[in-house]
Amino acid sequence: MARDTVKLDGHKVEGLRLQAGLNRWDLSIRAGVSVNTVRKVLDGRPVTLSVGQAIARGLGVGFGDLLPASGGDASIVRRGAETPHHACQQVS
Repeated sequence: MARDTVKLDGHKVEGLRLQAGLNRWDLSIRAGVSVNTVRKVLDGRPVTLSVGQAIARGLGVGFGDLLPASGGDASIVRRGAETPHHACQQVS
């Protein structure tokens, strides 16, 4: 089964967390994720799309508010998705 992952802007998440007066534990409770998952987000490591959405809800902001600024490393990666053979071409 494919799982979409996303890298959130850890600096934005941290700033919003502090602005809301939340420690990491509080954010994890509000988002319904583990403290280790919050650490992953703050470190800029990829998390599932559903975790990213939960973090946004926990902070009371939109999901897009947590993505890197344009030109940054914003990407959603579908894990386990197959590349069709016709999409792979040999470059000479």
